[in-house]
Amino acid sequence: MGIMKKATILMMILALLLSLASCGGDKKAMGERAGYYKATSVVEDGKEADLKGFFEMGLGFFLVLNDDGTGYLDIMGEKSDFKWNKDELIVDNEGTEEKQPYSYDEGIINSKVAWCSNAGNLTCRSSDAKACASFSG
Repeated sequence: MGIMKKATILMMILALLLSLASCGGDKKAMGERAGYYKATSVVEDGKEADLKGFFEMGLGFFLVLNDDGTGYLDIMGEKSDFKWNKDELIVDNEGTEEKQPYSYDEGIINSKVAWCSNAGNLTCRSSDAKACASFSG
């Protein structure tokens, strides 16, 4: 898969996550989920993107969930804000709130995403701020 296709896929994921938005939810669950998450897997049509290649080139893909229900997604230095609760990532897409359900299990966030007409899956693993900032494992 070429670098441009990978970049396009990641930008589409960003656009989707930006189109989610809402706040509230269980404060305890939110407190334990708040933190830095590094993308570990992006799958489209059953094919997994090579994120390791992006990290090796100094490019990153991670999301940050703050205690106050805000967060941001950073794909290759492009930062996009969103809101979140214990069940959904929520992005304001040109005035329309779009909610994207996600699951959380022991430091792993898994969310179905859609770009173009294809459904995909995004998985992020809890990481520390230093690892996310340096895009290293």
